[in-house]
Amino acid sequence: MDKVISVTWEEWKAGREAKRETLRKLGLDSPSRRISSSSDKHLRKAFRGKRVPDFSVSRKKGN
Repeated sequence: MDKVISVTWEEWKAGREAKRETLRKLGLDSPSRRISSSSDKHLRKAFRGKRVPDFSVSRKKGN
């Protein structure tokens, strides 16, 4: 029952902006960025040595 969920770069950016807008409405600063985390080993394994997915590759919805 593994389901792959993929998002486009535009969808990811829109979601991130929506989160920031919600934080602004609550009077909070935007989330801070971490230089490293306890999940680095898992993330780098999942994303070919990087901490985030490669959004430069165009992906179609439903794949």
